[in-house]
Amino acid sequence: MRVHPFELSRPLEASIGDRSKEPEFFRTPLDATAFVHAPKGDRSGRVRFVQLHAPNGELLLPFFSDYGKADVAARATYASLRSMAASSSIAR
Repeated sequence: MRVHPFELSRPLEASIGDRSKEPEFFRTPLDATAFVHAPKGDRSGRVRFVQLHAPNGELLLPFFSDYGKADVAARATYASLRSMAASSSIAR
């Protein structure tokens, strides 16, 4: 089951008012589609991601649940956009 980005906020709001809803809050993003930035023109056949350095030096991996926001950010960084199941990005 894929979760629409708007559905991600409901479990958060529910868990704020009722701690017994926290497991659903943590599980919901795993059912969502994630959008990530990949190097433009990469034909290596390997999974590669664009990484950015924040002003404080922290290494960031652009990871979005909203296609529109991911697309705008990809254009700003000249990256290509890839979609994937969020749960597939977690090492097991």
